[in-house]
Amino acid sequence: MVKIAFFYEYILLPPRWVVYLEISKYKLPKAENYTYGETPYITMYKIIRDVGSVVDIGGRFFVDLGCGVGKTVFTAKIMFNLKSIGVDNISTFIQKANRIKNLLGKLVVSAQDLEFIKADIEEYLSDQFDKICKERMFIYIPSTAFEEDFFCRIVEKIVSKAYNCLIVTLSKSIPKSIRQLALSSNKTLILLFSRSYYFSWGRNRVYAYYLFQQAESNR
Repeated sequence: MVKIAFFYEYILLPPRWVVYLEISKYKLPKAENYTYGETPYITMYKIIRDVGSVVDIGGRFFVDLGCGVGKTVFTAKIMFNLKSIGVDNISTFIQKANRIKNLLGKLVVSAQDLEFIKADIEEYLSDQFDKICKERMFIYIPSTAFEEDFFCRIVEKIVSKAYNCLIVTLSKSIPKSIRQLALSSNKTLILLFSRSYYFSWGRNRVYAYYLFQQAESNR
């Protein structure tokens, strides 16, 4: 029954069709920012593992800004025991992720440190991000389909509010202007590595950054 339930949640309605239906139904703005693609479990595992080989990830708060049905969030929680949050503006994805969380909660993972939030990404960063911005975080931005301006606004909000944060972006590197913004706030934003990984649409370059207060030396 559990296998059937997982199959139902992940396979019954194709994710790209879900996105199309909700964009049409709710008249979501900037539809081009909702192009759907998935980060496979094994790819997310490799990304978190590789970041963890450079900077300590223990005890960090994992946040996926555009989590879909939560595959990256479940990977961070189950494989690395990170407190995890998934944010997405597609109601159906959040509902599916919460149902899967409830199924997993009965089997292998506590639901205590696992949360899915239905919200626009920019609104989340403006209204709810303050609750955790002082935590040691690991933020994942699946930005392949994001417009450049939208992507930059997201990163600017993170850099302006966060103190000790790992930031992983897909396809897009963080502009030099935002690194200068970090310096003006007495923070440093450095590139840890840039590597290619496999995604549902093919291989894609991933950029991993570390944002920290200049006085820190706890890498």
